[in-house]
Amino acid sequence: QTKDLPDGFTLKAGRFLSGIGYLNERHAHDWTFSDAPLPYRAFLNSQYGDDGLQVRWLAPTDQFLEFGAEAFRGDAYPASGAQHDGVGTYTAFVHTGNDINDSSSYLAALSYLHTGAKNRDTDGNLFTGNDDLGIGSFVYKWAPGGNPTVNNLTLSSELFYGREAGTYNGDKFGQNRFGWYAQGVYQFMPQWSFGLRYSGLSMSDPGPLLTGTALDDFGHSPSAETALLEYDTSEFGRFRVQYTYDQSDLKPNDEILFQYTVIYGPHGAHRY
Repeated sequence: QTKDLPDGFTLKAGRFLSGIGYLNERHAHDWTFSDAPLPYRAFLNSQYGDDGLQVRWLAPTDQFLEFGAEAFRGDAYPASGAQHDGVGTYTAFVHTGNDINDSSSYLAALSYLHTGAKNRDTDGNLFTGNDDLGIGSFVYKWAPGGNPTVNNLTLSSELFYGREAGTYNGDKFGQNRFGWYAQGVYQFMPQWSFGLRYSGLSMSDPGPLLTGTALDDFGHSPSAETALLEYDTSEFGRFRVQYTYDQSDLKPNDEILFQYTVIYGPHGAHRY
């Protein structure tokens, strides 16, 4: 990744996580919850990363305004087969944000991903065609006087719209898919935080030829409700307990996760 290109440009090349959405570019240890929201799991297999090239441009404005674009090899889900001579995925995104007052600020983003897949295998089912995904993101942060050490609140939400079109096990099909999540985490005293998250999915009818396949929602709208309690031992370590009532499958599932995370060595500045 370049450090000092002129005119606000930054280039990155190699294997990296895409800049689309709000969470995708963050490594899992930096997520607010212990797992990715349901739409990320369904549309991006939790995160999209691949071999590629990224360019970003930071506009010289008082309002934070950043544009980015990427080209990837196209081997990672939802791509497959490294289509088009080794470039199978393209993305574009724009970020903007600003302070509202001394105690609060916001960040908004729009992202788009287009990819091609050839014989993408999911549980023995093969898809060949195009996959398009749009994401709208909004994040709000509050801390008294801008000091988050005692109390702070982070609210975030993202909306997903996806379209797949091509062949599924040799049958022609097209399907629209929708996803969303909303979450909030409140640090109610130093080192202690509590969070809630709701996420859901819906999809259009794939057609009579694909009734009863993995593309059929059987009249069920997947959703997941999550709560967490976290204790931070320091800036570099935390204990977390998380409970999820997961209805992503036809049968509901109760999940309890205990997690301890510790970071060794230097690390970069915190993202917004």
